[in-house]
Amino acid sequence: MLSIMQQNIINKFFHPINTELQVSDSDYSKIDVCIAMAKALARNTNHSLYIIDYNRKNFLYVSSNPLFLCGHSPEDVQQKGYAFYFDVVPSDEINRLMEINEAGFRFYYDQPVEKRLDLSIEYNFHIRTSEKHSHLIHHKLTPALLSDNGDIWLALCTVSLSPEKTIGDVVISDHTCTDRYIYSFEGRRWRKTA
Repeated sequence: MLSIMQQNIINKFFHPINTELQVSDSDYSKIDVCIAMAKALARNTNHSLYIIDYNRKNFLYVSSNPLFLCGHSPEDVQQKGYAFYFDVVPSDEINRLMEINEAGFRFYYDQPVEKRLDLSIEYNFHIRTSEKHSHLIHHKLTPALLSDNGDIWLALCTVSLSPEKTIGDVVISDHTCTDRYIYSFEGRRWRKTA
């Protein structure tokens, strides 16, 4: 059972996302194809994959790759959704993840709707596989489907071991060009890199 504080933190993961995505039940007929593609991709890669549903605020799919699962079953992680992070992410990094989410979505909402599927955000954070053992992972989130209003409805996330030794930068990439934006935690803003 989640504490009120944990539930408040989970709600902050969805800020400033529009809470009225207006995704109809008939729109959910599309998700079977998305899940089938994610399953096929999971069989072809050594990355962990999961799909976030921002309308229902849960995980639609979680692959069986053990890296992200940290000893849990895919079904358990899917059922827990964002609450899973409390089990595996060190508490001092939860606030950092919330700031990344908020800054990333603010950047996203500043973009024209037709540009939003072209963006990906990536960053590193630690996950605990046990009380004594943790890994630095590389997490990348890419929008997969938008609502009719242009809000992210579904996003595909990939998780791999980070090649870095430290947490490092938070980067948004535009896949139609070479534009990259790095987030400054001190200035709380994005800086375009050359």
